[in-house]
Amino acid sequence: DWATIALPAPDANAPDYQASFQRYIRASLALSRGDVITARESYRAVEDKFNQSPVIMVQRGGIALSDPMLPDEVRRDDARRYFEAANAKSHGLWSALLQFAKIEADNGRVTEAIEKLRNAIQRWPKVRPLYAILFDLLQQRGWYSEAETVVKNWRAQASDPCRVLS
Repeated sequence: DWATIALPAPDANAPDYQASFQRYIRASLALSRGDVITARESYRAVEDKFNQSPVIMVQRGGIALSDPMLPDEVRRDDARRYFEAANAKSHGLWSALLQFAKIEADNGRVTEAIEKLRNAIQRWPKVRPLYAILFDLLQQRGWYSEAETVVKNWRAQASDPCRVLS
């Protein structure tokens, strides 16, 4: 395994932040090659899995969603817990909130997901993925007029790539 060669296992005597960073890099390397199992195993030694940095919890949530060894319900539940914990620790992580809203929608709580995304757009108006997911959910509910408004607001936030040419 080239990730093992490229980055040694975290040293038990190393400061906690150093071991956490090594685990994060090891998991990122594994994910970059599509090896979810190695990414998951990078965090096996961590006992208190919800007392980590929000960025690591977002990564672990993504790993949980992709883990082929777990049933769908377990994957979503684990990922939801990671995203909730990351959002509780750092309210500045729009990615955790976005993932959490997608899981809510997948579990049939579309209205709650829409409300989370509306609030997120108020807070982070320049984050385009929030608009895209909100648009999709509004379309699913049949709320076409609000979906059109979301697209208009989305376009207003986006820079015009053709402005230089015109």
